Amino acid sequence: MKVTIAKTAGFCKGVNNAFVKSIEASKNHDEIYMVGELVHNSDVVKKLKENNIKLISPEEAKKLTSGLAIIKAGGDRKSTRLNSSHVRTS
Repeated sequence: MKVTIAKTAGFCKGVNNAFVKSIEASKNHDEIYMVGELVHNSDVVKKLKENNIKLISPEEAKKLTSGLAIIKAGGDRKSTRLNSSHVRTS
């Protein structure tokens, strides 16, 4: 069987943007967390962890008092929403 990979194979623009911004953010924040896996790709999650981005559950995120929390690329559920008055999106 021959497998051909398209020249444009890879992440969609939104996932790529979320990944790039997460890596950039990890350079400027001491405490950075991804609430659930940012994307469903173990290699990408591993790379994020290698950049000191900690994987936490929605329940753990609700207890955060400091740091930067990243919500997965596909959005969040009401049960994932954080209790914070300092929410920022980009």
